[in-house]
Amino acid sequence: MDISFNNLVKESKSILILVPTNPHFDHVAAALSLYLGLSGKKETAIVCPTPMLVEFNRLVGVDKVVQELGNKNLIIRFQNYPVNDLEKISYEIENGEIKIKVEPKQGFAAPKKEDITFNHAGVVADLVLLIGGGHDGHFPHLTNADLKQAKCVHIGVKSLTLSTGIDILSLATSASSVSELAAAFLKEADFEINADIATNLITGIEEGSRGYSTAEVTADTFAKVSELMRLGGKRVSRDQMPD
Repeated sequence: MDISFNNLVKESKSILILVPTNPHFDHVAAALSLYLGLSGKKETAIVCPTPMLVEFNRLVGVDKVVQELGNKNLIIRFQNYPVNDLEKISYEIENGEIKIKVEPKQGFAAPKKEDITFNHAGVVADLVLLIGGGHDGHFPHLTNADLKQAKCVHIGVKSLTLSTGIDILSLATSASSVSELAAAFLKEADFEINADIATNLITGIEEGSRGYSTAEVTADTFAKVSELMRLGGKRVSRDQMPD
């Protein structure tokens, strides 16, 4: 069975990128690079169960990472509004627009604007990309019922240890960093690598390889960084972090 990254992406309509719990810098850099590269052509979301660290602010798009799954259903909540004051909720379509009508009981006030909150819940994805991590427990969102029918694929420099019984395909390959793999996969799938993506990938490779000092660094690593720099990528040091 061909499980190449290119074919997996081509066959998908909606992609969910999962970053592991307490991720390394390299994991976030790779995940964001894939997110930025894929989101122009596919419906894509990126989720990490733990908050982003300040050091991740060097990465373009870090503000797109959310902690909770949620793009399937819009949830409208009426906070601090007594439910017994409500008569009914209805909707109508007028000129192609949906209007929701909240009608209070006679003698009671309608909800105020400040009482209303909006958020999303549930997720729609037919392809889930697991970035980095050591075992499937690092990805708690995998057990979400909405992902039961999705194809799950792991991208990392080491194979994922499996314990949950969830079927996970592996694209794990030895490399200096997960960011180096992400760069190769984006090129394989012929997705554009702009300057922002290239910068994220370079920064991830440098962090993941500890400044090109690990045994997994090869000539291909330096060739990939050189290619990314030609695409407009820049080296971003910790001292260049935004305020």
